Amino acid sequence: MEKALAWPPANLSRSKIVGPVACGSAGPVPGYRGITPPHADTPLHLLLLLDLADADCPVKSDGSTRYLPLFYPLKYGGGGPEVQYAVLSDTEVRILYLSDEAPDAEDHQYVRVAQLPSCPAEILPLRYEEARILAFGDADPYFQPDKADLAILEELEREHPLILIGGDRRLPVNAGGVVCRNPDCEFYSRHLLVDIIASIPPVPVNGADDFWYEYRGGHVDFYFCLCRYCHTIIAFNVAG
Repeated sequence: MEKALAWPPANLSRSKIVGPVACGSAGPVPGYRGITPPHADTPLHLLLLLDLADADCPVKSDGSTRYLPLFYPLKYGGGGPEVQYAVLSDTEVRILYLSDEAPDAEDHQYVRVAQLPSCPAEILPLRYEEARILAFGDADPYFQPDKADLAILEELEREHPLILIGGDRRLPVNAGGVVCRNPDCEFYSRHLLVDIIASIPPVPVNGADDFWYEYRGGHVDFYFCLCRYCHTIIAFNVAG
C-alpha cells in the first residue's frame, strides 16, 4: 500500500479558513482518478483541496504530493456515510472503504449537484485568543464562554461557519469510535487514534448555499481524519 502522505501529530497546528470560502482551493483543481466507487457511477464530492505547499497550511506531506483532496460521498448513505481512501498522487486516489456500496435513489440524495461550486480560500493561523477559546470548548462540552469569549467566537464565524484545519484536538463525543478499514493496515478493523486533518461545515460559496440541499443550514461537520498507522484518510460527518 502506497503511503504518499505522512504527517506526524507534532506538525499539526490549528488554522482556520477565511472567505470567500471554498469547496475547492486557490489555484487550479486537478482531476482525480479513482473517485468513483466500484460498481457505481456516482463519484465522491470534493469538499476542499489543500495546497500543502502553502506556508500557512499546517498539514504537510513527505514531498511526493502537493495537494490533499478531501472527498466525501454526499450522495450515499442517507446523509451519514463513511469513506476511507488513500491519496496515491496529485491525480489519483484509491477508495478503500465506503459504508454504502450504492448511491441513494435520486429523490433521496442529500445533494442534487454533480459537484460543489468552488472558489479561492485563504488559510490563516488562529491567534492565541482564538485558539484558547476553541481549545476550552473542545476539552469541556459544558464550558460556558464569558462575554469576551463570545465576541471572539462570533467574529470567527462572522462570514461563515468555521472551517478548522489541523490542531491537536479531540473528536466530538458523539462521533463515536473510529475504525480503520484498510486491510493492509496493522490496525485493520480495530479502533484507533487519529489526527484530525479538517472539519468542514456546509458553508456558503460566493454567498449561496442552496447547493447543500438537505445539508443546508444543518448543524453538521464533515470530519477528515488521518490513520496514524497507514496514513489513509477516514471521513464521516458528525451532527452538532
